[in-house]
Amino acid sequence: MTLIEVIAVVAVLGVVMAAVTGFMITGTKMSARVSDTAKDSMQDQTTVEFIQKLVLECSSADLKLDGDEILNKANQGTGYYPTLKIIFPENASAELSFVDVDQDGINDHLTYVMYTEDPASGEKTSKKPIELCSLEKPSLNGFLINEETNTLTYYLNDEKHVVHLRVTKQP
Repeated sequence: MTLIEVIAVVAVLGVVMAAVTGFMITGTKMSARVSDTAKDSMQDQTTVEFIQKLVLECSSADLKLDGDEILNKANQGTGYYPTLKIIFPENASAELSFVDVDQDGINDHLTYVMYTEDPASGEKTSKKPIELCSLEKPSLNGFLINEETNTLTYYLNDEKHVVHLRVTKQP
């Protein structure tokens, strides 16, 4: 083998390795993007299933909307409230709340917190809030109970979810 042949082989190998490395880097970036999207999707799906299971385990009389009514951009009421309070037997309650973590005026997380109340003193104790999911597109985040259709409606990342309540309210 001559020196010219060795240089030609090294040059060809260099070009081939550069192309293979480029494909590997692109594949790794794409895999990371798909993995992040799948993680977010799974988190949203888990949150929806959690809410549905939680709401279906209680009667509609045990669900209360809490907080100030959410206003639209024209400062008109929407009927949606940022917090859904769930009353359990034995002096326990829970809240699903769309909260503003950054204090920038936009609800950007959905959290769940469980409370217990001492019947003698009336003192409430709460467990640490659990962040169910962060919101990518926090436009209208709140809960709406429709007594006519007996449904609970909420939006999670601009996707509308409707849970049909198990038991209607008694007059």
